Amino acid sequence: MGIKLTLSSLALGAVIVPASSQVCTIRAEAPATVQPGETFELHLWASFAGESWVEGESVIAGFGFDVLGSGSIEAVSAAIIDPWAAQFGNSGVADGTNVHGISGGQLPLHVVLPPPETYNYDHPAHMFIIEVVAGNEGTMVFEPGNPNVNGALSFYPNLFEGAPVIAPNDPGTILEMIGTTTRIVPAPSGALLSAFFAGRWQRRRR
Repeated sequence: MGIKLTLSSLALGAVIVPASSQVCTIRAEAPATVQPGETFELHLWASFAGESWVEGESVIAGFGFDVLGSGSIEAVSAAIIDPWAAQFGNSGVADGTNVHGISGGQLPLHVVLPPPETYNYDHPAHMFIIEVVAGNEGTMVFEPGNPNVNGALSFYPNLFEGAPVIAPNDPGTILEMIGTTTRIVPAPSGALLSAFFAGRWQRRRR
């Protein structure tokens, strides 16, 4: 088993993944650019690959990890857990630029038939949202980290059976955690905008 940390989809180090491994990926997504003081959403997604994951038969089971923020971040909210995972969800605690102790999950269908309306068959699977308030300038970095002692990410190989594969706890699992970076870009000043539109007006009149 192992953990692979990457940022903005760029691997920090090469990891050799055995063919029989189950690769469980946590990916953070946010806008590439925002304005100073803007409130925006950070989304966390889960995806899986390997012999045990079968499209149409396998589903996400649960998750548990922190979201670590750095850079020019004014504030972050606790996680807004997706409805499918909310029954076993914990929104975590916002602490400065980090959110600690986020978790959630769903039962296999043999336990909850008929399936609830919120049951998540999606792949990749959306887990939760964190609302972020940007600072004044610079960049903001968001990284999933600190896997829960019971596992960071898990799936049921068969949605009707209750034996999940848990990463990075189970032998043969690789946990991949991918962060994202957002730049803070000031909006053009009123003077610059006025000059821009005045120039366009003059060109049209010629």
